[in-house]
Amino acid sequence: MAVTGSGGKSTTVALLGNIFSAVGPTRIGVGFNTRYGVARSIIRARRSDRYWVQEVSGHEAGAVTLTARLLRHSVAVVTTIGTDHYKEFRSKEAIADEKSALVAMLPPGGTAVLNADDPLVLEMAQKTNERVVTFGKSGAADIRVVDHCSRFPERLHLTVTDRNQTLPVRTRLIGERWITSVLAAIACGQALGIDLQTCIHAVEAQEPSHGKDSVHEIEDGPTIILDTVKAPLWTMQSSIDMVCDSTSLRRTMVFGTISDYAGSSSQKYRRIAHAALGVCDRVLFVGQSSERVARMLPDNKDRLFAFASTKEASDFLMATALAGELIYIKSSGIDHLERILYQWRAPIRCWVESCRKSFACDYCKQLYEHGRTRRTGFNPDAPANTGNGASAA
Repeated sequence: MAVTGSGGKSTTVALLGNIFSAVGPTRIGVGFNTRYGVARSIIRARRSDRYWVQEVSGHEAGAVTLTARLLRHSVAVVTTIGTDHYKEFRSKEAIADEKSALVAMLPPGGTAVLNADDPLVLEMAQKTNERVVTFGKSGAADIRVVDHCSRFPERLHLTVTDRNQTLPVRTRLIGERWITSVLAAIACGQALGIDLQTCIHAVEAQEPSHGKDSVHEIEDGPTIILDTVKAPLWTMQSSIDMVCDSTSLRRTMVFGTISDYAGSSSQKYRRIAHAALGVCDRVLFVGQSSERVARMLPDNKDRLFAFASTKEASDFLMATALAGELIYIKSSGIDHLERILYQWRAPIRCWVESCRKSFACDYCKQLYEHGRTRRTGFNPDAPANTGNGASAA
């Protein structure tokens, strides 16, 4: 099963991994999603693996075709089309055309699992003569969401139907934007003969992937949500909506580098600041890009803040956060704003602003004193942090 799209790929792969692990040995390929990562996964595959779920990147022209030639997938799952890698493709239509190769290259007897709510994805059904299964809110979708609700701290709850059964799904995910991944995983599971109830049980057990709306509660302190893997412009509003829908007593949003857009940078940052101030008590911009909202500071005193460094922003939040406050951090991977969370747990030593490492801080031996990492040692096979708007995502 090969999964592509501008958003939700990794979470869809994680959900599918849970679903198929319930019925047989399953290999999951996530993080390293280029042809080189797939090649390495092929080499490390085991004969006992019955299923293989692989994330596929479309970060440059021809990337999907080259990866698919290696992968030789029997199922193509496409989540949604946004403007990730805008500098490479310049339009959503071009991005969709690149990702449609995964559908076009299905072998006889293959299956395409497509988002019925995204016209550019649904059009990909014309790229194949093989079976097509659809998912979404659309009444014509094969797997359809009937209703849904997500108001943090509540998790995403929805009701789905496959036309024969209508059942509730109580996920561990945060925010309505993950509906697409949930439905895609269930649709793929059903397409390969797994019953709806089994799919739902597996989906309900999956926690958010780290850095992709993952939830971290600080004892006697705030709750921090990390969305720190990538930050393309088209995802900003859904992040702001997530905070808006929360029932937290105080709401703070922290923004780092925003990627994948055309036009004036300053105008884009100020527009995001205006939108966030409309729903938040406090809004912070961090790093070199923070200067783009400088002209707004005098009119938003004590609500809008700009910090040149991550360390300054971290110190400010630790000194002013309230118990029960929601702090939502949205940034590209190159910013490594996840360090704000790690500093809350234990003092860290690395506050480098221009880090060239492609993996997340929690795998880095320089994060804490004596080379200690948040996980069990430095892992050279750690998933690449591909949220910089330039590398594969």
